[in-house]
Amino acid sequence: MALAGDDDAGTLAGGLDKAAKQGGLIAEGQETPELTFVIGKYVEIVSGLLGIAFMIIIVYAGLLWLLSGGKMENVKKARDWMVHGSIGFAICMMAYLASHFAITQISAILK
Repeated sequence: MALAGDDDAGTLAGGLDKAAKQGGLIAEGQETPELTFVIGKYVEIVSGLLGIAFMIIIVYAGLLWLLSGGKMENVKKARDWMVHGSIGFAICMMAYLASHFAITQISAILK
């Protein structure tokens, strides 16, 4: 005996799968997303946001330098912003490479 909600549940699950595929959470030919695929998507999003933050820091430092009017304390402040932003970006990229390596190794072990 089928319950009245069975058809609704099947429709809902199909709709969620369709939305996940359109959103990029499920790769083509997959029924459910793999854990490494989902983690990779989140790492990709965070990396993009960090790149945007780095560009904002560099533009801000460039404007500080441009508008310093020759005052050495303002030039030093702008230079410090650039150096610290670059160091932070390098650390984030190393973390991205380490996580990419770990995810690749884990997915190779799981397959």
